[in-house]
Amino acid sequence: CVVCLKTFNNSSALAKHKLIHSDDRKYCCPVCTKSFKRQDHLHGHMMTHSTKKPYECQFTQCDKSYCDARSLRRH
Repeated sequence: CVVCLKTFNNSSALAKHKLIHSDDRKYCCPVCTKSFKRQDHLHGHMMTHSTKKPYECQFTQCDKSYCDARSLRRH
């Protein structure tokens, strides 16, 4: 990376990294207008608007479920 001098093994990883140095957020949520630098981040965010929550806590006394694995791990 010419900005921070971090190195990457492939060009796609470098391309994703370069977005952290930009303020351009061209992927906008049509529900709440929150915007993202990467399309995959928008896709993950869209799950928060869904009633579908496939990630369930495995503890028997807990009935919580989440729309993404990260939220379940944080729980």
